Amino acid sequence: MPAMVEELRAAAEAEPHFLVVTYPAQGHINPVRHLARRLLRATGARVTVSTAVSAFRKMFPGEDDDAAAEGHRDAAGVWHVPYSDGYDAGFDRAVHDHTHYLSQVKLVGSRTLSAVIARLRDAGRPVTLVVYTLLLSWVANVARGHGVPAALYWIQPATVLAAYLHFFRGTDGVDKAIAAAGGDPSAAVSLPGLPPLRIRDLPSFITATSENDPYAFVADMF
Repeated sequence: MPAMVEELRAAAEAEPHFLVVTYPAQGHINPVRHLARRLLRATGARVTVSTAVSAFRKMFPGEDDDAAAEGHRDAAGVWHVPYSDGYDAGFDRAVHDHTHYLSQVKLVGSRTLSAVIARLRDAGRPVTLVVYTLLLSWVANVARGHGVPAALYWIQPATVLAAYLHFFRGTDGVDKAIAAAGGDPSAAVSLPGLPPLRIRDLPSFITATSENDPYAFVADMF
């Protein structure tokens, strides 16, 4: 407890430092980079983006691992530091097991991201707010472990958020309507407060009818 109190006090006294953590996919990384640049321009605060090693290597192919650990500053002034998700060479659906991947992302990712936050603190650049994208809910627990507040950065349309809410809550019949559709993409489905939709309009993973569906594993990341 005393250690956390000290971390909270240090964070309160520190200059603002945003750590934006993103899933290693282009559809997540691009919005995060835009957010990071806007935060930098609007606040003048230090902004660090952290994604998995596999994505970091594609973004900055000239960086070796030692240099990457110290951070890469891009032309806009945003810093980039990787964390490891246990799949540093990348995840290949044709080769790797989804279940193992999900467990490793959380297990290894939690440990290595915690190390990133600690390293930044020890270097005199303590993180004052952690922002994370979809599929990385475990990041909030890592931030709390360091006494740092965390916030989700929603990178999809509000309609998609509504679809997730009603599907996972399971009280509006949306999940049952999807199951009853039996995979028919033209089947109608109603979401409270939204115009009539069809199954094909919904996110792929919530309409998956088989565990073998290539997107079925995504539901386990929520």
